[in-house]
Amino acid sequence: MRRSLGLLPVAAVLAAAIGCGGARPVARCPAPPTGETDAYLPRLSSASGPERSAVTVSARLPLFDETGEYSGPGTPHVSAYWNLDLDHWTSILRTPRSPAAAVSGTPVDYLGTYHVTGGCDFRMQVRIPPARPGTYPLVFLYKYSVLTDANGPVSFRVTAG
Repeated sequence: MRRSLGLLPVAAVLAAAIGCGGARPVARCPAPPTGETDAYLPRLSSASGPERSAVTVSARLPLFDETGEYSGPGTPHVSAYWNLDLDHWTSILRTPRSPAAAVSGTPVDYLGTYHVTGGCDFRMQVRIPPARPGTYPLVFLYKYSVLTDANGPVSFRVTAG
């Protein structure tokens, strides 16, 4: 199941709380294409490869609320997790030493954090951890000063261990 950020209904509140802008000021970010259902879902430079592959993740930031009103760029910390169960993503916050895994027998791994300093989107590189061949989810946590929410999953297929 893919899900868009739950941040969208509170985007205007977030913009007021965290400010609009950053190191790279942006006058106004473009709206996602009309009808695009996964406008804020991260994309991978490659959806498959061997373990230890380097993959670039890119995504638009959620800058428009559900009514389409612009709320401006934000400055979240975007953290990537390997094999985190999206339906139980808060387990990484409640029990970080034993979060809920999507694929049984494979641990959840923290892949890194990108600190957004303003703008319309982000790009970060992650390294796929050692894993048996198969398909695994990557889940992204967007941490703002007033809330945290999850986005994903995006699937990566490990082709060789």
